[in-house]
Amino acid sequence: MNDKFTERARSAIEKAQECAGEFGHSYVGTEHLLLGIARESEGLGARVLRTAGLDEAFLAELLEKENGRGTPGAPLQGLSPRCKRAVELAAADAARLGQSYVGTEHLLMGILRQGDCTAARMLTSTGVDLNRLYTDILERLRGI
Repeated sequence: MNDKFTERARSAIEKAQECAGEFGHSYVGTEHLLLGIARESEGLGARVLRTAGLDEAFLAELLEKENGRGTPGAPLQGLSPRCKRAVELAAADAARLGQSYVGTEHLLMGILRQGDCTAARMLTSTGVDLNRLYTDILERLRGI
């Protein structure tokens, strides 16, 4: 993984892979990445989610409702195309903002920018406004 990713961002992606395995899913999707971000509890991404009322347990429950559970095991397919795209968008957002790193907040921004992915659908099903959440992250990054 690119060395511009913070330790927490790397950990969130690793936790996403673990989540997929725990749920018995054969791929790592944006929904797993969202839960991985939440599980990296000290990261800005997780803090933004918690402020919106979305903690790890609640997101795990949403993920199970959305995709069910299979037999636990390592995901064989790796990152789904949409999850890869979320990571690419995260790196692009970090660069656009003039930041030399990609953190958990950028990973969350990558998910929010997609809009048509499972994680975004999960968030909107709770009444979360994706644009407002994105703006919240920007404001925190700018220290507003």
